[in-house]
Amino acid sequence: MFPGCLAFLIPGDILNNVEGVKQIYKPLLIVHDVDDSVNPYFQGEQVFKSANEPKCFERLHGFKHNDIFKASPDYWADIIRFIKEEHP
Repeated sequence: MFPGCLAFLIPGDILNNVEGVKQIYKPLLIVHDVDDSVNPYFQGEQVFKSANEPKCFERLHGFKHNDIFKASPDYWADIIRFIKEEHP
């Protein structure tokens, strides 16, 4: 986690994903877990709402930040399907 007292070292909105995602015009898959303790779930929803189409939001349950690698194949099915799909 980045200490708040050093936030002045980060220029402007460089970490503002809600604004940054607006610059993406490729198919976008956002995967977020309701139990993420680093980036709260509502932040993932905000990024998704700001994103351009085509986009997809995959809501997970029971994983902390960066724990997706521990997920069973069932959790990966929708992610793999999105990757394999042909997007305009």
